[in-house]
Amino acid sequence: MDRMTEDARAAMAEEEGDAADRDLRRFLTLVIGKLIMGTRGDPVGCRCLPLLEDLSSVGNYAWGAALLAHLFDSLGTSSRETGVAGFFPLLQVWAYYHLPSLGRGVARRRSAVPLLQHWRFCRDERSLRHQVTLIHDTLDTIPFGHVRWTPYVGEDDATQPWVEWGRPYFGRDIWLHCFNTVVPLHHRLVARTLGLHQVVVEFPTRQRPWERPGRSFRGVQQVTDWTVRVQEQLDDWERQGKEVVSEATSDEDYFRAYARRYGAQVYKGTRRPLDPEGRISSRASSTLPSSSGTIFRQWWTSW
Repeated sequence: MDRMTEDARAAMAEEEGDAADRDLRRFLTLVIGKLIMGTRGDPVGCRCLPLLEDLSSVGNYAWGAALLAHLFDSLGTSSRETGVAGFFPLLQVWAYYHLPSLGRGVARRRSAVPLLQHWRFCRDERSLRHQVTLIHDTLDTIPFGHVRWTPYVGEDDATQPWVEWGRPYFGRDIWLHCFNTVVPLHHRLVARTLGLHQVVVEFPTRQRPWERPGRSFRGVQQVTDWTVRVQEQLDDWERQGKEVVSEATSDEDYFRAYARRYGAQVYKGTRRPLDPEGRISSRASSTLPSSSGTIFRQWWTSW
């Protein structure tokens, strides 16, 4: 954000004083309100305006964490909406890496930063219905153990100082903050995305309700006293959350428990019925076709 602000200021070098600052704030409001904190439809959010009063402090905020909080909060209600708010390039990059069979991204510059520059987008001219079917089928056939999201492991921080600053927060359970929304990032529920084995987690049943380890909540801007309402969550951020560790030596127990609880329910009446016990307990298949797609969906919605 610091670099973008400086680049924009340089592009407006011909303007003077208040006019340049005013146009810079307009530009940042558009980028933050429409791209980073995108909304459903055309409106541009202006909640960032108080943060742009001092342009020299723009780079001091955790915009990346706010982006994730906004995106996760939107994805959690996507099944009840006709659109999803948030920063779609992040989802695009994930698909380029993990769903290459979709053919949406063509690799071009492997050493480029940020990561989106690694790829060239390919427009799909097929019907939307056909595209949705293809995406469903691709999600259902993600190979077992294929999902990893550690994009900056082994990369040089010299060209990406913002990554170096963020590393202390990577791979941790932590509360994310975005204006008046606070969202928990439960990495321990999706430890496999960190390259760890997933331990069995408690799944809810009618006889045994599940007490979630944390739920997102909102306050009222300019009314809620955040130093009181979210003091615990603010302290958690200052402590850089809690590191995710796993004592599991394999994922089999987790997948078996997950499929036993959700598999038949999720896939009942859909394209390919799931036999949870038979599919997951069988060692003959190295892929878990149907369950993997379900786990991908849980990976997003568990946050």
